[in-house]
Amino acid sequence: SEYNMFPRPVFSRVARSCISTRPVINKRRYSYTPESASDAPKSPINLVQALFDARVHLGHKPGTWDPKMAPYISGTRGGIHIIDLDITAAAFRKALEVTKTIVKAGGSILFIDTRPNHEVIVRRAAVACKEYFITNKWIPGTLTNATETLGMTKYPDLIIAIGIPVLKVPLKEAADVLIPTIGIVDTNCDPELVTIPIPGNDDTESAIKLYAHLFAKTIIEAKQEKIDLQRSILQKPKP
Repeated sequence: SEYNMFPRPVFSRVARSCISTRPVINKRRYSYTPESASDAPKSPINLVQALFDARVHLGHKPGTWDPKMAPYISGTRGGIHIIDLDITAAAFRKALEVTKTIVKAGGSILFIDTRPNHEVIVRRAAVACKEYFITNKWIPGTLTNATETLGMTKYPDLIIAIGIPVLKVPLKEAADVLIPTIGIVDTNCDPELVTIPIPGNDDTESAIKLYAHLFAKTIIEAKQEKIDLQRSILQKPKP
């Protein structure tokens, strides 16, 4: 069952070393902001192009937006909000960096997306990188009452959430037990619900596939780098 294995402690030393602040709901200062994104080096054009090709920039109609997403929106075209892909690329690079650091230090990752149309994509990505996932209906208390509901004593070091609008309960639970979160936030989402928001389309299949691929690829590479480092240490001649 995808519900029965969470091998790491709550907000462990590994996660704390990467994200030093608690992911508290409705506290903007705990999120990765457009200001910090603008200070980061420009993302390689191939990442921005990949995001564009996957239609990540396409948001929702202005009438459905969350005003907190204003800093991430570059304008309106064809009756929908357009997301600034330079900010998205910078935020994604930060998120992948955090993910890689946690995995290399031995941390575990939990993918969550409970929307049926994206279940297969997210599950395959998690399985490919040998991490954990929840893709069916979230049971309230899954994290906050984990000992009773799941019979587990430890939690993931990081949660990657794809469909924010349907994940408010698990994100609140994650914040309550101090698990940092990375989330895709469309223009109708509240970016303060996650520790590291990545502005982007959260509906289109091509976008979901790109997100899943980037995270899975980063996790696989991080695990291999960890193995290579361990081998080099063991093979190093003793003085």
